[in-house]
Formats: sequence, structure tokens, C-alpha cells
Amino acid sequence: MNICTSFRRHDVTIVSPHNTMHISLAFTQAGGAATRAEALNISKYAHLCHIHHTELEPVGFDVHGGAGESAKSLLRRNAEFFGQKRGTKPIIEYHYLAMCLERTELQLTAAAVNRCRLTYASGLKGGL
Repeated sequence: MNICTSFRRHDVTIVSPHNTMHISLAFTQAGGAATRAEALNISKYAHLCHIHHTELEPVGFDVHGGAGESAKSLLRRNAEFFGQKRGTKPIIEYHYLAMCLERTELQLTAAAVNRCRLTYASGLKGGL
């Protein structure tokens, strides 16, 4: 999903920490797989953003709820904004936003698993 907001593009990625490409970081730090996915997106799309004079902010999450560094930064900025608008503490808004995103990730993951089960009658082949 690529969302453009006033010259800043957010590329949202949800990865599995069990993927062989991310597994080493996933075991050493919380959200490591998501942080690696963010770095991969920067290297993948940096040249396009430079051509179009936009800034890329990758937003990575893993299927267990871990967030990459850029995703945490985006959540903090949004928590500050909503905290000011609602008159609440930013930490409350941060946890509320994280909870909503985690629930959405779980729903998307469940949908993907169900889609694989329907596609392959004998069960899952490979991994997510």
C-alpha cells in the first residue's frame, strides 16, 4: 500500500519474522523483521522518490505486532497529534493506535491463511 501525504510517501509493509530473510533480526530484537523490511523498502524506492522530489517513510510491522523504527516514529507523531486534539496523554493514544494496528494485522494474517487453505486443498504449501 503506498499512501502519498504532502510530498511524503508511506510504504506500509507487513512481514513474517519467520521468513528466512528476516529471521536473524527477528530473534535478536523486537520488531527486527519490520525494521529490516523498512530498510529494504528504502533501498528499493529511494531512487523513485528522488526523481519525484518526495520523501519515503517506510512503515513496517511484523505479523506478531512488532513495529519497525519508522513505524514507531509515525505512531509517536500521530499520538502527539491526537493527544493534543483530544486532550489526552500521547502515551495513551500511542497504545490505542498500536492496538488498532495489531488487530488489523491479525485480521489480515488470518485472511491470508484462510485464502491459502482455500487455494490448496491439501493444506499450506511453503510459508507466508
